[in-house]
Amino acid sequence: AVTPSAPSIDNGQSITLTANPSGGTGSYSYAWYSGLSATCSSDTTTLGTASTQTVSPTSNAYYCYKVTDSASTPESQTSATDLVTVNPVLAAGAITPSAPSIDSGQSVTLTSHASGGTPSLSYSWYTGAACTAPIAGQTGPTYAASPTVTTTYYYKVTDSALSPVSQCSAGDTVTVGTVITAGAIIPSAPSIDSGQSVVLTANPSGG
Repeated sequence: AVTPSAPSIDNGQSITLTANPSGGTGSYSYAWYSGLSATCSSDTTTLGTASTQTVSPTSNAYYCYKVTDSASTPESQTSATDLVTVNPVLAAGAITPSAPSIDSGQSVTLTSHASGGTPSLSYSWYTGAACTAPIAGQTGPTYAASPTVTTTYYYKVTDSALSPVSQCSAGDTVTVGTVITAGAIIPSAPSIDSGQSVVLTANPSGG
């Protein structure tokens, strides 16, 4: 068989496939093939002649090899095909909502928007400079942020490719205002004559 078996990679990655023959006489010689068929005899694209083959497919492809021994009358056997699945490039999209503002004491749910990559995806959330200060225990695609001061958040997404890929998102700054206060109405306790009017003015602060 070819190893690794049925691997998944992201577009742009490469993978080294290894032949695993047994038996026969003397040393082996190899011929690798690729194509779109699950049957090796139908895959006619010829590749290398070593026991390993490094490939960088841009779409799903089958690979197999023919091995020949060194007997006086050489014998050949063809392996089963090995499907390499190719997934889109992993991207860490923007966090939503973008640049939200909250009052001190409030929270806001930040949502990641990752795309592509090899499922399944895992997440971690960060503050400070891009993806350098992890927030303990925050490993989901969303994060309920409750900052007390204006803070920038990021997330890192990692896929499950044979060689996992990670991407860090752009930062999303949550602006924190002071608690809103409904100040006193002015003028305070005014007196007027019947038929007069008075302009009352609100005096809120914070928020």
